[in-house]
Amino acid sequence: MVIYGMLRTGECTVTQKLTVINRSGQSLFDLEMAFGRSIELKKDTVLTVGIKSSKAFKISIYSLIPVNFNKKDLSQKIDFESKKQSGVWVTCDKANVSQSDDRAISGKRSLKAFWPGANGNVIFLPGERDWSKYAEFRFKAANPIPTVEGRRTRVAFLYDGISVHRPKVNDTLPSGAIALLEESGKTFKLDLINLKKNNPKINLKDIRAFQIFWSPVVCDEAIFYIDDLQLLTAKEIKAEHNVAIKNDIKNLEETAKKNVSSGEFYLKSIKAIHKKFDAGNYKSLKSDIIKLKEYMLVKLLKAQNFPGENSFSLLATHPTEKIFRDTIFKFKNFPYKISAAGNESESFQLVVVPFKKLKNVTVSADGLKNNKEDIIPSSAVAINPIGYVETKNAVYYPSSRTGFWPDILLNNKSFDLSVRVQPYMITVKVPENQTAGEYNGTITVKAEGFPDKTVTYTLKVYDFTLPKRGTLKTFFSASYLPSDKKIRKDVYDKYFSFRICATNMYARISRKFKSAPKMIPPLEDIPYCLSKGMNFFTFGQLLDRPAKDMHVFDKAYIDASLKWIGATRRTLKASKAWDYAVINGFDEIMHVGKKKRTYRLAEARKICRAVKNAYPDVEIANIGNLMDISNSLMDWWYASPIERKEF
Repeated sequence: MVIYGMLRTGECTVTQKLTVINRSGQSLFDLEMAFGRSIELKKDTVLTVGIKSSKAFKISIYSLIPVNFNKKDLSQKIDFESKKQSGVWVTCDKANVSQSDDRAISGKRSLKAFWPGANGNVIFLPGERDWSKYAEFRFKAANPIPTVEGRRTRVAFLYDGISVHRPKVNDTLPSGAIALLEESGKTFKLDLINLKKNNPKINLKDIRAFQIFWSPVVCDEAIFYIDDLQLLTAKEIKAEHNVAIKNDIKNLEETAKKNVSSGEFYLKSIKAIHKKFDAGNYKSLKSDIIKLKEYMLVKLLKAQNFPGENSFSLLATHPTEKIFRDTIFKFKNFPYKISAAGNESESFQLVVVPFKKLKNVTVSADGLKNNKEDIIPSSAVAINPIGYVETKNAVYYPSSRTGFWPDILLNNKSFDLSVRVQPYMITVKVPENQTAGEYNGTITVKAEGFPDKTVTYTLKVYDFTLPKRGTLKTFFSASYLPSDKKIRKDVYDKYFSFRICATNMYARISRKFKSAPKMIPPLEDIPYCLSKGMNFFTFGQLLDRPAKDMHVFDKAYIDASLKWIGATRRTLKASKAWDYAVINGFDEIMHVGKKKRTYRLAEARKICRAVKNAYPDVEIANIGNLMDISNSLMDWWYASPIERKEF
């Protein structure tokens, strides 16, 4: 079967074989007629589409879009800031796109792509089709939706006029997956040189379409905001890399000159980095720069605070201080002072500053004593080395820096230390009804081949004990629920040790009432969580997620909700947990246009009245107080802006 198009303008006639742009197996095809020259379309222009085939076929034409392609659109960047820089987009199978300024990733506008379900195709038709001279295809995407599943994933394909190609698992866009966690964003980079190696049949000289297609997992509707699509040459990528390295080297030179007494050593090291850079030897350059920055910080601390020390020294700082290994931080010398009440935990950080490589470093704590020989045992002192996570970019949420961030609390065990700072979180859990007074404790650090170092700290214990169940309600929306009951209890213990109530704000209410929604904690775990001090949890959310519009509540859903509330209410009252239970409301329903907002509010009031009429003692909660809804229908607002905004 061959499809032809004949275009008659009144002045000329052009007959052209139509090229299939999308071969995704959909009943709807996107067709493009390439002329190689421009033709003026007048009011009397006629396009006739015909099929040459030995069999009978029937086709339906839904729309015709006349387009003038910009042959350098991708190298100049598609950023949606103007019509010229927006490119050509088509959709099929109920997906749609629009330009939007409500969630711009960079600049003022982005493309808003919407998929009503697992299928649907959003297609970019590039004017710049020869991708063989480029090294990377780059774009930004953001997912604004908070979801029960925690993420949205769509799959990207490239069409070269012959076949649709999905990136392989070892490509820089693994399996073509555009995977985004809830309310997050990311820059996606497809290495085209690597793509050609892994997909030898792809013709990078004639890329006709970039498609964002089906979801590999069954999910609800998805919205992606897309921005800054661009093709980059190897030279441009190298230039970006070189600028970053030059800035790093410049900062190193300035630091060496200003802050380090033995500047000659550092300048010599920087000179070696310069030499590698000029020779194009980039393999270890990044790690060389990181190591030198970390080394310089240690030497700076030594020169300013410990000029006579040759092994290692110990510093103390506040538990919330971020200890970057290449940046000066706020610190104090020991002894360090903290204070806490009974049944309360308090922390500080001990920072090991090694002036040489250290082997088998161990950190241990003795019990604390006051002058009356009252004791807080060593088992009440937790020691956690702080691990580092490397962040390479920050797209949707701004960041002060990329690189290694202090993040993970590791289990305490011996390990070797390079010449860079290493913090440890020290946390003292004061026992219930502990005698008030001032307690002294010690921390000992050992390293193979060097004398032990011991530092002291003071804990002031107040003359009262905090109740296990506090009056300050805490809420952490959790989605992780292990099937193993013992592991579940360990998870709860960790939350409650920080006085955090973990509960799932997006717990579904089943229309058929065959099973409980995804409650955290589940009903069977409620007594255990109460014993640990739980003072707040949600047992459902008033959103009909499987429905076509989850903000519209029909009688079947309202009846199912009331049935669930009634059954759960009986169970929670029996376990004395009802006083701490709420049913969740509607999340961010005000963040839409006036028309949609109006009917959503009407539906919210309808179901809230039904709940309150059936069960007056049910408490309903919602995020923010932007909703125009009576407080008689809404009992809790999780976060309240200072003033009400008009949308």
